[in-house]
Amino acid sequence: MRFRPSAALALALLIWLLAVGGHWIAYNESAEVLEESVRTREVDKINTVSKVLKGLIALKESDAKLIARMVAANSAVGQAMLPKGTERERAVRLTEVLGPIFDSNRFQTLEVTDKDEVLVYRAKDRTRVGDKAIGWGVSEALAGASVTASVRSKEGVLIHALEPLRVG
Repeated sequence: MRFRPSAALALALLIWLLAVGGHWIAYNESAEVLEESVRTREVDKINTVSKVLKGLIALKESDAKLIARMVAANSAVGQAMLPKGTERERAVRLTEVLGPIFDSNRFQTLEVTDKDEVLVYRAKDRTRVGDKAIGWGVSEALAGASVTASVRSKEGVLIHALEPLRVG
């Protein structure tokens, strides 16, 4: 005896096959949609964090510029920079003027160079002077331009605001 499927069985198998095929297609499409949704959400998070960081960096940059301009405009700083006496005496004068400024503000570094790009004052290590300034923008500031630069350091990224100081 041979098995002959009835039309109803064939129709049921066809409906089952269509249902399984439809579920398989829906599963694949929903996986793609979910993957694209997650990717879009992650990109949105990155863009949001980027906007927040750009705003914070712009705020810190404007703070650094303002502090640099205020220090450069301070006539006592200019007077302390005058080449009167020895280098050691000039360093003491700069420490007297710039020490309180550095200690009372929220910046991490404060350095002063002379016209030859030699450090004459360093707030964090006030005894170490005479090194050649290696930071970017020093020569531009000595030429009279206000410069903002960022540099990597052990603490992270620092924003340097360089302002020309006119003495005399």
